[in-house]
Amino acid sequence: MPDLYAFVSMTFIDEEGRYFTCNGFTIRKSKFNKKPFLAMPSKKSKNGYFIFNLIEENLKRQIEQEAIREYKYMIYED
Repeated sequence: MPDLYAFVSMTFIDEEGRYFTCNGFTIRKSKFNKKPFLAMPSKKSKNGYFIFNLIEENLKRQIEQEAIREYKYMIYED
């Protein structure tokens, strides 16, 4: 998978301290502008891909920015 940069798991903690972890995200290289983007958890099907999570677009962008920022931090630390 030459466009795959990283696998991503996210853990969210609510105000009561309860955890929710979501696996299956990936950071990939865009074929349009070569920049990294966050791909949603999905599974290949006959007609394309089935997406497991539906997230409001503005929240998805915020999560994507944070995931890519963390990815860049991790690769530059090595």
